[in-house]
Amino acid sequence: DLGDGNIFAVGTGGVCLRSDDGGETWTLLPTFTNAWLLGVDFTDPLHGTIVGEKDLQGIILRTEDGGQNWTRQDKPGMPWLESVDFIDNDTGVIVGWSGSVFWTEDGGTNWLAKTTDVSTRLYSISLLDSQTAVACGASGVICRTEDGGMTWTLPTSHSIGRLESVAFAGTAIGVIAG
Repeated sequence: DLGDGNIFAVGTGGVCLRSDDGGETWTLLPTFTNAWLLGVDFTDPLHGTIVGEKDLQGIILRTEDGGQNWTRQDKPGMPWLESVDFIDNDTGVIVGWSGSVFWTEDGGTNWLAKTTDVSTRLYSISLLDSQTAVACGASGVICRTEDGGMTWTLPTSHSIGRLESVAFAGTAIGVIAG
């Protein structure tokens, strides 16, 4: 929710839905794909990114017109992608299978692979500022970077289960759920 009643949702079969009234009514947006869409983030009603999987490879879709038109930003061989988070129209991060992380500072024109030293699937990412992010995933994995993904620490979660969602309110207060 962008705080103004705009909500976006994605799902299997390339489904992307938009609500402009806080979820009372929904409009199906054209994505022109049948991919399994798993993550979505909009920074304003016009600029958004969707990630997911098509034919066991990652897919990235970007819109600058509220979802009426989408541009593919993925590259061949990208792994299955699970989650995306942007802090503005330019700076964003994506996570997925095999500990994969991709970072952009130009709205997704270029996605730079980052090394986490994690081999398990990462399910969720929260970008706290232009340099700091926290991800979580399979086997209780938590990863944190404070330098734009150049280095990652692996705080102990005391969980061996799957951690599927991370969200922060500011830079110090967050939740991770499994």
